[in-house]
Parts: sequence; structure tokens; C-alpha cells
Amino acid sequence: MQALEANDPRFAGRLQFLVNRALPGDADIDARLDASPVYRDITRYTYGRNGVQAFCATDLIVDGPLGEGLVFEFDYVFPGHAEHIMSISEYTR
Repeated sequence: MQALEANDPRFAGRLQFLVNRALPGDADIDARLDASPVYRDITRYTYGRNGVQAFCATDLIVDGPLGEGLVFEFDYVFPGHAEHIMSISEYTR
């Protein structure tokens, strides 16, 4: 989706992205994110551990009485972790 927004004039300005890395500290997750073209240069972090988030705001799909654009949230929790972004926040720990 990022490539479409960057390279196809039909999508230019119609997709905005915000992504959050997992909090640092797990060597396997850190290495995986450092190798990712989506997450390698990201300096924003999730509120919880062991997961990542991606948000896409778009007007390609609309909803509501005024036909407003939507924001899609995609969350991924790395397997094998009892504490993750969906179970506990670092701020409430």
C-alpha cells in the first residue's frame, strides 16, 4: 500500500500511514524489525511490548452519514509472549 501511494498517481495523497514498532528489548523482535522495510527506520513505539501497529487513513473507503474517510488499524503480536500490546500497557504496569 505504501508503494501504491508513492508510485501510482491515482493513489497519491489518498493513503496516509502511521506505524509503531514494538518497544525495544527483545533481540529477536528487534532484529526482525530492523530488517523490515516498513519498520526499520521507525522511531515511534507501541504502548505495550511484543507487538507492532500500522494505521492507514484513506478516503478510498468511506463510511458514516457524511461519507468520511476511514482509519484502519492493523496490530500484530509476536507469538510466544504472554505480555503484549493487547494485554498490558507499559504506562499501566
